[in-house]
Amino acid sequence: MKWFKKNGKLELTIQFKTQTELAFTFLKIAQLADEANHHPDVEVKNCSTLILKLFTHDENDITEKDKDLALAIEKIIQQ
Repeated sequence: MKWFKKNGKLELTIQFKTQTELAFTFLKIAQLADEANHHPDVEVKNCSTLILKLFTHDENDITEKDKDLALAIEKIIQQ
């Protein structure tokens, strides 16, 4: 799993086996983002692909908040 810089944002695409697995993982990510008060842009494609994009709108850039959240998201996904 690797984050890519695309269009000025950190982006990660995750493929799941089922939409249920995607939903449970996204719930964990959403709870983490709420705790951090920093929320990714999220896309769901074909019921089993989750695309996350991190960017700090206030700074108009990728910041440490984004990098920290990306690392925390990786830990959730690797569980």
